[in-house]
Order: sequence, then C-alpha cells, then structure tokens
Amino acid sequence: MIKKVISLIIFAVLTILIAVNYEDIIKNKYESYNIKQYYNEKNNIDVFFLGTSRVYFTMSPMEIWHKYGIVSYNRGTAQQYYKVSYLFLEEILSKYNPKLIIFDTAYLEDLSYKEKQTMIHLQNLKNDFFKFYAYKYIYKNTDDILKNINTINQYHSRWKELTKYDFTYDTFWKGRFSGSSYGSWLSKIHSINSVNRYENDNITQIELYPETIKYANMMVDLAAKHNCNILFVKMPFSANLLHSQLDKAFKLYAEEKGWNFINYNIMYDELNLNFNRDFRDWSHTNLYGSRKVMDHLIPYIIKHYNIQSHKNDPKYASWNEDYIKYARAVNREEIRELKSFTEWKNLAFYDNYTVMIAANGDVLKKLPDNLKNDLKSFGLKKYNSDKANMRYAAVIDENQIFFEEISNKPVKYKGRMKNIVNLFISSDGKAAINVSGKNRSKNKYGLNFVIYDKVNREIVDSIYIDPDKPDVVRR
Repeated sequence: MIKKVISLIIFAVLTILIAVNYEDIIKNKYESYNIKQYYNEKNNIDVFFLGTSRVYFTMSPMEIWHKYGIVSYNRGTAQQYYKVSYLFLEEILSKYNPKLIIFDTAYLEDLSYKEKQTMIHLQNLKNDFFKFYAYKYIYKNTDDILKNINTINQYHSRWKELTKYDFTYDTFWKGRFSGSSYGSWLSKIHSINSVNRYENDNITQIELYPETIKYANMMVDLAAKHNCNILFVKMPFSANLLHSQLDKAFKLYAEEKGWNFINYNIMYDELNLNFNRDFRDWSHTNLYGSRKVMDHLIPYIIKHYNIQSHKNDPKYASWNEDYIKYARAVNREEIRELKSFTEWKNLAFYDNYTVMIAANGDVLKKLPDNLKNDLKSFGLKKYNSDKANMRYAAVIDENQIFFEEISNKPVKYKGRMKNIVNLFISSDGKAAINVSGKNRSKNKYGLNFVIYDKVNREIVDSIYIDPDKPDVVRR
C-alpha cells in the first residue's frame, strides 16, 4: 500500500513538472540554450555580442574567458535583423551593466524581415512583461501577436522529435551553444572556388539604407544613456561587391559620427585567415577562424575600452569551472575532426579520457619509427618487438598506463574501471574493445584505438592506424 502511494505521489509530481514546463520542453530549441544561460547569470557581464549568426559563430565567451579573463556573453542569433537587435539591447541594459556592446553589422546589406527567425527570437524570451512588449514592438496587429506567441499550438506535434537537449542543457557555453551542431562549428569547408576581396578604397560608395542609420543611432543613443559603449564590427566572410560597398559607406558614416568600426572583411591577410581551414562555409568562421578573430578583437577592446580581467575574482570562480566543461566538450568534438594521428594523439591526453588500444594482425614488427615515437609519448613501453605474430593491448587512464601487455599468445584484459561498467580488450589476431557489453573497436588491420569519456560516459572516438600510413587516422 505504501509503495503504491509513493508511486502515485511521484507520478503526480512528474505530471505537474511536465505540465508547468510543457511549453519550454516542446518548443524549438534552436536558440533557447543561448538565452537560458543569459537569464541565469548571477554576476555582471562586461561585454555582450549582438548581431547575426556570423557573430554567433565567431565569438566564444569561454575561449575569451580562458585566455583573457573577460566576462562576455554571446546574444547573436541567426538572421537577427536590426529591430530585434535593438530589442535585445533594451533587455540587456535592463538586466546588466555592460561596459561594451560589440555589434555585427552583417545586415547592412539585408534588412528584410525574417518572419520565422524573428518568431523564434521572441518565443525564447523569458515569460515576463518584456516578452509581451517585444511582441507588441514587432507585431503591431493583435492577431499576429496571438498567432506567434502561441508556441504550444505551433509545436504540439514536436514531441516525436524530442531529444535529451529538450530536457537538459549545459550552463557553460555563455550563449555560444553547439549541441548536436557542434561538429559543424569545428568542420572545415575544405575548398572554395574563390575569395572575393574588395578593398574599401577601391570601390564606389553607395548610400546606406535609412533603416540601418536609424537603428544604429538608436542603439548608440540607448547604450550611452546606460554609460555603455558600442563597437561596430563586420565579421569575416566571402563578401561580394555590394557587401563591400555598404561596408565602405558605413565606415565613412561611422567616422562622421565618431563611432569605432572594425571591418574584418579587409583583414584576411592580417589575421592569416584561410578559407580552406578557418571557415565552416562561405559566411561563417569555424572554431579555428574564430580564434584568430578573437585574438585581434579582444586585445583591442582591452586597450581601447579598458575592459578588465575577472580571472582571479572569486565572484567568477564558477567561470573557471565552466571552462573545464567547455574545454572537454571542444576537445571531444575537435578530436573527431582530425585526420592526422600526430594531432589526434595530442588531444587524446585528457583527464577524463580512457584510451584503449588493441592490435589487429601482425603489425608490431612493422611499426615505423614515427608511430613508435607517438606511442612512446603516451607513456607506453611494450609495443616494440621484431618478432612475428605478437599480440598487443593497452589501457591508458587519466594519462597513466593502467594495462599494457605484449605476447605471442592472445592478450586479454577484463574488468571494471571507474565509470565503465564492463571493459574487455583482446588482441588475438583480431582487435576487440568492448565497453559495457558492446564492441567499439573498428577491428581493422593495424592499431585500433577507442577513447571513452568517463565524465559524460560516452565513446569519443574509434579509429585505427595502418602501419603503412602511420599518420592517417581512419574511422
């Protein structure tokens, strides 16, 4: 009877929690992570990034925190046109006391209203008075307000698509969330036919759109009332002639108004930007490109706006903890992109990783010197043999050798490790690496590697190395 009552109570509590949070669970999560952390920050934020997906992809507050100790937040969103940016600025200034707003001028060339994206921008605002004010600001007609604010009606069938990200979210991204799209943030476009280069001094000037001038002035004036500066930037991408003509027009207008403006579209060489490595597509940087931009922009704002580091401020101690989580997430995704074993093994040294190795075939006597040196860098010692048909397996846990064995007989390890329910590794001509009852090894000729993340309890990567091509990561 007691068990039945307890079960009913638990069921009732869960039902209430789901009902209360139903709208939050069911709605599109494309930007909700960006804004959830923004509402939950307890301390002041000195720098905010506003604008389109170009600033969203380029500015990583956790990278900035780790290297410079600057407290920042990314409120960039896909297709964020100026009217929405102004709304976001209003809300930011009502909640925080930032010293600087960095605004991406990407929509100089496109001020058209983006209905779907704007609807998502507003839906993810906190359910308070400002949200209703924002709807009224964008949608003048009451029917349009009611239609767009009703997220339950719009997403009622989305329950079929729910994932873990609909119920939980990480707090360490500070606006630059990756989630399932993280790989695309790190991926490279690999090839691009041409990169357009139009220097401002060599192009014909055209007039700015009136809407651009209107909202740029409104934002500067609003920020000034709160003792806050605005720095205008143009994030790098493959610009066409119209983009560059508008950039020139904005540069001249900014000079006339006394505003600072950095145009990264004419700084490819200065930043050593390479479209075949530093961009995820023609319009957005990946992590490698964004680091180059940040390494120019952040020292600039420190110098010109006196933005102070909070790295040793105890109030921001949680940011150091968040960076550890962020760095693990970045490492986890970055290692999956690598094709060079030399680069791969450098990222495999991580405190939350268990690295498992098993040999398939008669490979040990064929290992070239550079691959032996790579294995030595792991701390391994027993892989070196000139004998035929030797079997080999190893386990590296928290950068320490947990198990390593070589023999002319089958080599096996079976047991339990921290946060690994069951582990079985064998090298007997084939390579088996079983984690929690499932084989994770590629079982291909050569050395087979599997990385297990003990914190997140997931397989990070599974690769194999052919001794004939020892620096090529194969998946």
